[in-house]
Amino acid sequence: MSDQPHSAEITAFQRRLALLREQAALFGSRVDPAIQIEIEDIEQRLRELGAAGAVPAGAAAAPWWASLANEARGDVIVAQIGANASQVAVGKQITQHGAGEADD
Repeated sequence: MSDQPHSAEITAFQRRLALLREQAALFGSRVDPAIQIEIEDIEQRLRELGAAGAVPAGAAAAPWWASLANEARGDVIVAQIGANASQVAVGKQITQHGAGEADD
């Protein structure tokens, strides 16, 4: 039996996984639990298929951003901003200027 069917299946799963991870990153803590469940299911299926770069079984408890390590180029910055926050910047080497309230 050829490896081609598994190769096509692995490619399809990897594409879907990349899109789901992107959605999880965009929505952050408000991500639909179904997205996280599907990510875990696809990671399990990739492990079963022996896909290179599949997330190890023990890594399932790791935060979602830990799975970005192989895909990110450079730093990955994760922040949780409160609902009532204003004038917030997240990143590296950020300088803000202006007459904002100094209530921190």
